[in-house]
Amino acid sequence: MLFNSFDFLYFLILLLIGYYIPFLGKLQVPLLILSSFFFYSYYDHYLIVLLGVVIIFNSMTSYQILKNKIYQKKKYLMWMSVLFNIGLLFIFKYKYQLFHDFITHESNSNNILRKFVELPLPIGLSFYCFQAVSLSVDLFRNDHKFVKHRSFFNHFFEVSLYLSFFPQLIAGPIVKSKQFLFQIEKKYFKNIQFDKFIKNLIVGYFLKIVIADNLATVLVRFKYSLIHDLASFDLLAMLIGYTVQEFADFAGYSYIAIGLGYLFGYELPMNFNRPFIAKNISEFWQRWHISLTYWIKDYIYIPLGGNRGPLWKKNLNIILSMLFSGLWHGANFGFAVWGLLHGLALVIEKSFKPLSFILDYLKMFLVFATFAFLMGFYKFGEIDQIYTFYHALFFNNINMNDYLLISQIFIYIFPVILYHLYVIFLSEEIRERLERYSFIGYALLVILLLTDYGVQNEFLYFRF
Repeated sequence: MLFNSFDFLYFLILLLIGYYIPFLGKLQVPLLILSSFFFYSYYDHYLIVLLGVVIIFNSMTSYQILKNKIYQKKKYLMWMSVLFNIGLLFIFKYKYQLFHDFITHESNSNNILRKFVELPLPIGLSFYCFQAVSLSVDLFRNDHKFVKHRSFFNHFFEVSLYLSFFPQLIAGPIVKSKQFLFQIEKKYFKNIQFDKFIKNLIVGYFLKIVIADNLATVLVRFKYSLIHDLASFDLLAMLIGYTVQEFADFAGYSYIAIGLGYLFGYELPMNFNRPFIAKNISEFWQRWHISLTYWIKDYIYIPLGGNRGPLWKKNLNIILSMLFSGLWHGANFGFAVWGLLHGLALVIEKSFKPLSFILDYLKMFLVFATFAFLMGFYKFGEIDQIYTFYHALFFNNINMNDYLLISQIFIYIFPVILYHLYVIFLSEEIRERLERYSFIGYALLVILLLTDYGVQNEFLYFRF
């Protein structure tokens, strides 16, 4: 079910009515779980089976980790949970590569494995598998003050809500167990933070419907088959537009998810914080997909050794962590190289600090230019496509520029530029004074939502 659909609006209204009916207060958690399953399975009913298996398995292992007193057994259960969740994610993401030779053999043309390989990647799988890993590892680390020591029945319901909570189930933010479980308690309508709910939803829907969906239409020619027909400057504009589209689409979902969380009494972590004003790559990853950055730091980078050990080991840990980030995004060559190059950029930055003498505005430009340039690897996944794109980007100078295309891209990236530069050009004192008039800005966004919405599209991260 898409957030930007009338079906979701009807679903949300009915759920909200049932959720805050006083005499149903004790059923809030089961109601949210059932509603989340309905939301998740709206188009693909088989998905609830996979989610149900993940919930049951992780409820059992996490409860045993919580209750068991023997260190080695807790460690065994933790690793069993980690391997199950990462293994499940790996099999679904890489099933085509794993079983390609087998299913292409003529004698195996109608087998069950072929049907499995042809299934689309389950939406939200990457996110709830990562959250399940967080649950087991945090409990093993004795970081369980957030867990109520109650029966397995209660624990099962809490884990079920944690892993299935529909606002952020599909595309994040990735919520750690210690950020969510302690919030599970009876909620009251009077405690809803309506200002945060409304502001997050307006910004989120504006980024998605006005910016991302319109850019998707403008960039319809930004594909491998048409690269040769486009001029270098057109391709550069399209690459920048695609970078902004990725931000607007993903950040838009995150803002909507956070806003919906407030509506049901749950505070979800910030996932984007104006990443395009970052002055270095390290800061950029503290502003872009923040929940993934800190998940990788806590559960990949630190276990690898983090900053401990000699310089080469620290640098290797950084590169491996970013390579993992690339592989998490998808099963192709481009994603792996994209992650690897970001890791190398971080290593170069930390080792030599090449931007230390450059003005802040130029630093921001260089960081954005680096990120946007590497988005070519992200967009075009195969080696031949990547080579063709970058060759055309530099050498397609004989083609005529499409100035209408370039102007359309600029129109839709301009609000995102303002959104980022607002905090740079205006002092904190002036921003605080303007805050009392912020309702005018939000009203303008609503008007644009009603008058300049794009063609409805799935969120880009639905299949990650």
